[in-house]
Amino acid sequence: KGYADDDNISVVLNDGEVLVSDAVTSISMKPDMMVRYEKSGRKFTSQRVYAEDYNDWMNGTMRFNDERLEDIVKVLARNYKVHLSIVSPELRGEPFTGSLGDGSLADRLQVLTSAAEASFKMQNDTVGYIYKETKSK
Repeated sequence: KGYADDDNISVVLNDGEVLVSDAVTSISMKPDMMVRYEKSGRKFTSQRVYAEDYNDWMNGTMRFNDERLEDIVKVLARNYKVHLSIVSPELRGEPFTGSLGDGSLADRLQVLTSAAEASFKMQNDTVGYIYKETKSK
């Protein structure tokens, strides 16, 4: 995963061996390993993962492991070609681990917002908002 507007580039290896490097650092990847490259700090990090958790997208399923809501919303926006905004700033860093299945955008947003105790509203077919409802006193 390495989009221009993302802060990080990440690679997960299923099988084989891959050498990931820049001008200073190189990391030999083995199966079930994730390497992230932080663009701003030009720094690599690596960790052991279960690669299958990151392959579900090939079957239409979305699975996330301790991902920030803000990053998941970017993925949904790209996949469904819509604009999604998180209106309540406290939700942006909210972590999510789980599967969003293979449903519609509304189905997937319902799962996410339920987990975050938030709500969503689609203004039309191309614009949506995620927000935390405020309780009146």
